[in-house]
Amino acid sequence: MARLLVESVNAQAAENCCRQLYNRVKALLERHPLWQKRVLLLSADQAPVKILRGKARYNVLMKLLVHPETEALVAAVTGLAR
Repeated sequence: MARLLVESVNAQAAENCCRQLYNRVKALLERHPLWQKRVLLLSADQAPVKILRGKARYNVLMKLLVHPETEALVAAVTGLAR
């Protein structure tokens, strides 16, 4: 499992950022069909703890197969999140 967590004091900003990040991950997977085969689940939604310390929380979740290519995918996704 990989989780990209977005937090903001502005709930709409957190949701928008989460959706943008989800779309960027989806586009990355479309450009790399072999990576796409390693992803069992890709979703974007509110985090289980919706608000923590006054910040709204959203996350992009990915369930991945264990495979050598998965590390390259996680590294690429981590680069998108910065």
